[in-house]
Amino acid sequence: MNNISMKLFSLLSFLCLLSIQTSYAGGGLIPANARSSAMGNVGVMFADHYSLMNNPAGMAYWNHHSFGGSYENKFMMPELAAMAVGINVPMFNGAMGLTASSYGYNLYGEQNIGLAYAKILSEQFAIGLKFNYFMINQGAEYDNFSGLVGEIGIMSSITDELRLGAHIYNLNRAKISDYQNERVPTIMRLGLSYQMNDKVQLCLEAEKNIDAKASIKMGMDYQALDPLFVRCGIQTNPTILTFGFGLQWKSFMLDFSTTQHAVLGYSPNLGLIYTFGRHSYSDSSNEGGRF
Repeated sequence: MNNISMKLFSLLSFLCLLSIQTSYAGGGLIPANARSSAMGNVGVMFADHYSLMNNPAGMAYWNHHSFGGSYENKFMMPELAAMAVGINVPMFNGAMGLTASSYGYNLYGEQNIGLAYAKILSEQFAIGLKFNYFMINQGAEYDNFSGLVGEIGIMSSITDELRLGAHIYNLNRAKISDYQNERVPTIMRLGLSYQMNDKVQLCLEAEKNIDAKASIKMGMDYQALDPLFVRCGIQTNPTILTFGFGLQWKSFMLDFSTTQHAVLGYSPNLGLIYTFGRHSYSDSSNEGGRF
């Protein structure tokens, strides 16, 4: 058995045992972005471009026109590749966003188009909504599925150093198939970030798929140099170690991460964001220059 076959066999066994407990399989969250995946896959408390996919409430605090995307090669297997792009537009004391994402290959693939809106309700509180149209393709021999998924998020700046985020994905319990009443996963997340100083941010997040065990995630973001951010983290259920970095150049932000599963190996992730009219992290009004 060659290396690719061994990896595929291990992957299929692993997914069956965990009831597909990845962050995006079966119409779930597609995909993790490079910043979040570098920090143990936290993200519900971030106010940045990727709030479009992490927690739409964060878009209200981001307050920048931005465009960007990410690409993840799950376990170094092209058949499990996931990619996403999104655009964020501030408006009316809030923001609107549009996302498109894809995962899989010709025999099994997921596509998702999402429209999000966020609004600041007070100086310390914001809310966000997102509606997704998802499609699942299973090749010529099986049925394909499509439907609508709703999500809601809230975010609160408790103090200048503490930010709380909460998010529910698939509020409407969208159904994939009548067979065994198969549904899109409903996922709840709650997280807190602590801005220790101008250079260090610590994050803690809990995630619960209602059909699986809870997962705890921890991450750190360290500004080593003015344009360079170094990140690391850990996630439980399953245990995954994560590492990555972010590099700012003018209006561009390049993020890279890799996650390591003890059995299935590494999953690199690359992201690129362009923020209109922004030339350094100091241009941001959020989190002491960090987003």
